[in-house]
Amino acid sequence: MWSLKSWQGRFLPQQSAERLRHYAGWCDAVEGNTTFYATPARATVESWAAQTDPDFRLVVKLPKVITHERRLVDADEPLRAFLHAIEPLGARAHALWIQLPGSFTPADLGALRVLLRRLPPAYRCAVEVRDPAFFTDRRAAEALERVLDGAEWVPFDTTAFFRRPPTSAAEREAWTKKPRMPLRTRALTEFPIVRYLGRDATDATVEGWQRWVEVTAGWLREGRSPTVFVHTPDNADAPALARRFHDEVRAKVPGLRPLPEPEPVEPLTLF
Repeated sequence: MWSLKSWQGRFLPQQSAERLRHYAGWCDAVEGNTTFYATPARATVESWAAQTDPDFRLVVKLPKVITHERRLVDADEPLRAFLHAIEPLGARAHALWIQLPGSFTPADLGALRVLLRRLPPAYRCAVEVRDPAFFTDRRAAEALERVLDGAEWVPFDTTAFFRRPPTSAAEREAWTKKPRMPLRTRALTEFPIVRYLGRDATDATVEGWQRWVEVTAGWLREGRSPTVFVHTPDNADAPALARRFHDEVRAKVPGLRPLPEPEPVEPLTLF
C-alpha cells in the first residue's frame, strides 16, 4: 500500500525510494499483501527491514501458490523459498498471514494442521478463512480453533461496508469482489489481528468501527497486543483513518503508546 498513487504528495513524498519509511511515520503496522502475488526478492525484503524500526509490524501474506493453487498441499518448495526471502525481517515479521480461499472448507482442515506444524515455531501465524460454515456451524468453528492451537483467527469485518448499497465507483467494484463475512470479535491469542472495511464516506467508516474501538480497548485492558488494519474501498485516506481509530482507542486506554509523528510532505514544485 505504501506505493498507492493517491497517497503520494499527501501522506508520502511524490518521489522517494523509501516510501515504506515514510509510511512507518504514519502507522506502525502494515499488511504485506504483495507477497500473496509473488515471493519477493530477499534484497527487497532487506530494504523493508532497513526502512523500519525493529518494533514495526509486517503481517506478511503467504503466496497464493501455497494457499490457493496448491491449497497447502505439496507446498514445501515455495514455502521454503518464501521463508528464506522474509528472513531479513526478523521480529518485524509480526505474523505469517495465511489467507485461505472461500472454497477452503472444514473438510480441508487436515491440510492446515499439517502446514501449521511445519512452520518454524519462531513465526507467529494468523489464519483468515472465508467459508461461511466456519462462522455459522459451531462444530466447524471449534474444529478450526483446535487446529489453530496457538495461531490467531483473523476476522475480516465487511459488515459496515455491505450495510448500504454502493455510492461510488470504488465501492461498486468492492461490492463485487469483497467477501460478505459474518462478524467475529473473539481473540484466541495475545496478538489478535483485525481487518476492517469501511466506506469511502468517512462518517460511515467511523460509525462502523465503533464496535472495534470497544473490542480493541478491551483487549488492551486484558494485556493483549492487537493489530487493526483499516480499509476503505479506495483506501485514499487510510493512513489518516488508521490514526483516527488509534486516537479513539487511546482515549479509552490512555496508557496506549502514541503512533509516531509523520514527516512533513513537501509539495511538488516545478523547478
